[in-house]
This record gives sequence, C-alpha cells and structure tokens, in this order.
Amino acid sequence: MGLLKQLFGWGQMSSDDFLKRGVAHLKKREYDRAIADFSEAIQLDPKNCKAFLGRALAYRSAGDDSQAEKDELRSKELTGNDQIDKANSPTILNLMKASSFGTVASYEGDYDRAIADFTEVIQASQSWSLPQGHSPTNPAVFFNRGQAYLQKGEYDNAIADFTESIRLGPRDGDAIQAFLNRAEAHLLKANVKETIADCCEVIRLDPNNQLAYLIRGTVFDHNGEYDKAIDDCTRAILLNPGCFAAYIIRGHSYLDLKDYKAAIGDYAEAIRLDPSCADTYRSRAEAYRALGNEVNAADDFRTAQELSAGRS
Repeated sequence: MGLLKQLFGWGQMSSDDFLKRGVAHLKKREYDRAIADFSEAIQLDPKNCKAFLGRALAYRSAGDDSQAEKDELRSKELTGNDQIDKANSPTILNLMKASSFGTVASYEGDYDRAIADFTEVIQASQSWSLPQGHSPTNPAVFFNRGQAYLQKGEYDNAIADFTESIRLGPRDGDAIQAFLNRAEAHLLKANVKETIADCCEVIRLDPNNQLAYLIRGTVFDHNGEYDKAIDDCTRAILLNPGCFAAYIIRGHSYLDLKDYKAAIGDYAEAIRLDPSCADTYRSRAEAYRALGNEVNAADDFRTAQELSAGRS
C-alpha cells in the first residue's frame, strides 16, 4: 500500500479533505484538532483561503487572537484568486463576525451594520460554496442576526431568526439561549402563550434555568395568575438568591393577593439588594398603607420621592 501511495497518491487526503474534516472538528468545538487539519490543508495547498479562514476561526474560538488575525489577513490576501468569486462573496471579516455566538457585541451598538453583515453572509451562500460551519445552515448566523433585531426592537424579525436558529441546531446550550431570546421577544410583543411555551421548553431542556422561571413568572404575574407567578419566582430565587427582579415580581403577586406581610418581606429583600430603586419603596409603601402602618408608608414614599428627584 505504501508503494501505491508513493506512485499514484492512492489513499492520500487532499487539501479539501482536510478542510472538510477541520470544519467537522470546528462544529464539535474541537479546536486543536480543527487547527491541525486546517494546517494540513494549508500545507497541501498554500492558497486555500477557506482553510486559512477556518483556522482563523478555530484560533479565535480557542482564545488565540494573535494567530487568528494573521490567518484572517492571509485569507483576505487570497480572495483575489480564482477560488472565490469576489463579486459574489461577503468579506472575510464579515464571515468571521457571523461565525459564532455572541458576536453582536463586537459591533458596539451598530445593529444596522450587524444585520447587514449577517444578511450578506446568508445571501452569499447562494452563490459561494462555504465551509459548512460558515454557511447560513449554521444556526449561529441566524441567532446573531436575531440578537441584533431584538436590540433594535424589531421583534417579529428577531422571532423569525431565533426560530430558524432553533430549527437548524441541536437541542444544546445554544438552542436554550435561542429559546430564551425568542421568549423575550414574545414577551415584549405581549405574546403570552408563545412566551410561556418557549420558557417551558427551556425548563424541559434545563430544569435549573433561573431566567426561564423568571420570564415565565413575569408573564404569569401580568396575566393575573399570581400563584403560578409566586411558584416560578420562588424557584428562581432558590436558584439565585440574589435575583432582584424575582423579589419584585413575587412581591407584586403577593400584593395583588393581599398578602401584604409577604409582599413587604420581598420588597425589603429587593431594597437590600438594590437600595436605589424608587419604585420598590413605593410598592412597599402601598403594602404598609394596606396594613394601616402609615408611619412606615410615609417614610417609604418620602424615600421614593428623594430617589426620583436625585435622578431627574
């Protein structure tokens, strides 16, 4: 067999073979193996710009920004050759930004530019054969664009992108975050059933997800289902005793159920966690007044006014 390989190259892996295997390792977050395969691809074909692109992403994902920048630069230098149709492809920089979760923050609040870049990546794949990890079949591209839409307040577009991300990806940690973000978008659109459904799915996948209980508890509270809201907020507090919002929401549910002592207890804990929130003092004042404790109510109303005046 060794002679056959030597004479005819039978059984040898090509640059593209290493590229494909590197992408497979990248998808599994096996960054060292991905770097090794992309390096083999580059050794066999020093002009394989996709291999440089893939290795750059692997380096960046592994925390080696210096090596990633070198590969990104080399990849951009190679985009002038025949391997990529430059007129029909997105820039390498935009591809890198669209390749993993959390990259919306790199746009420093320029969500229009983020959306344009992610859209360019999605559209470009129709005319350019990308490694699988960089194509729109990667749920991260839709997730990131959904984040940008969510920050802009374009909730319908955000919901559509999170839905596509969920459809394309496995039920893992990234999917959980997509469900949570979609639940937030539904919550902001007052889509009660959809918000609850997404939170229930998150809890099914991760029974200890504090944020899912908090969001679902918020919906129950707004919907007048106070006992359910109290249960969810209590679970959120058990998971994170420092959850300020859970005390506020549970306090409101207790207040509407006329359990004023319990409400006062939750508002007191919320004040301990954040003494600067005027609304918490107002809510506790209402509970004190309902119990006939006008002295404490007056003190809390006064504190609320002082805090509000200090922020104006």
